[in-house]
Amino acid sequence: MRIAILDDWERAALASADWSELRRDCQIVVFNEPIADRAELIRKLADCQAVCLMRERTQFPAAVIEALPQLRLIVTTGMRNGAIDLAAATRRGIVVSGTRGSSGSTCELTWGLILAATRHIPAADARLRQGRWTVPMGMGLEGRTLGVVGLGRI
Repeated sequence: MRIAILDDWERAALASADWSELRRDCQIVVFNEPIADRAELIRKLADCQAVCLMRERTQFPAAVIEALPQLRLIVTTGMRNGAIDLAAATRRGIVVSGTRGSSGSTCELTWGLILAATRHIPAADARLRQGRWTVPMGMGLEGRTLGVVGLGRI
């Protein structure tokens, strides 16, 4: 069996899981760079039975799914991936599954963005890199109230 991992820009996929069981019987090929051209994507995946997608980085429409007759499994990081044409995969009998995610990372990123915005961290970083030592004054958060609207389980 041949398994393709797409769009592993950070080169994290092979280090993020134990692939040893699969490596006994499968060949795993990793594509770190994006494959934007549909014909090239189909050519590179032509002999793959499974494809691992990194979220919505590569579009997987019906035309791609139908052009890969050996494809039997699509796995995506996370439980949702709007880039996969699920109806086309279902018609072909291709199993589509996702990995468990962590809602903690979304919360952590949100706090990081709040701090970056209120303390002007991106602007200060840019100025510092330009050799300018003065930085914009940020807004303090002590004693302030933050309103959070939840639209899901995260």
